[in-house]
Amino acid sequence: VRGRHNQDFVASNKAWDAGLRSLKDLPGHSFALTQIGSPLHYALGLVAQKYGFDLNTIRLLPLQAIPATVAATTSGQADATGLTGSLSTTILAKGDAKLLAYVGDEVPFQLSSVFASTKTADQRSDMVRHVLSALRKGARDYHDALNGDKPTAQTPEILAILAKATGQTPEDAAKGLPYMDPEGRLNVADVLRQYQWYRAQGMVKGPDNADFIDKRCVVDIAH
Repeated sequence: VRGRHNQDFVASNKAWDAGLRSLKDLPGHSFALTQIGSPLHYALGLVAQKYGFDLNTIRLLPLQAIPATVAATTSGQADATGLTGSLSTTILAKGDAKLLAYVGDEVPFQLSSVFASTKTADQRSDMVRHVLSALRKGARDYHDALNGDKPTAQTPEILAILAKATGQTPEDAAKGLPYMDPEGRLNVADVLRQYQWYRAQGMVKGPDNADFIDKRCVVDIAH
């Protein structure tokens, strides 16, 4: 979402010095990402739509792993990439790259969701509801502790859980935290837009109006 700086677009120092100073300048440059079809690829596609240039004017470098995209950008072999959380904070603080923009400010989109097989959703519906109920309680705890402007009594505990899960210090885990909806709602319209983009790119095969959202479980953020 806008105002949360969990994902950044950054430029290599070499490309920055050569004139890559904004997202509008990306055409004609190389961009490192883990895989074709990754969330970062989608975000880049949204940027191309927003600023009216052809995504094919950017040379995509699928390098399979985040450390490889970082190394390519900080060494100047790639002109730009996208980074998340404390990783971007550390690299930018060291002066190894330059900030172009924040994904959430430029092209916010629904990043995470929960999937279940059709068989599981149909035959184990009670289990699915219990799992979603637990996730929503966790989302509320996260929201109350970390989405506000000021820390709460639960903030250190929630940060400690995140730090343990990610192998970071609580201080590093606190840098660039993503927004989490307190009710665990889904931006249905945005998910459908994503489907249509991937379908247009030939990465997803399916009908024009695929019905893959389980309305028995999903709470639409628009309602």
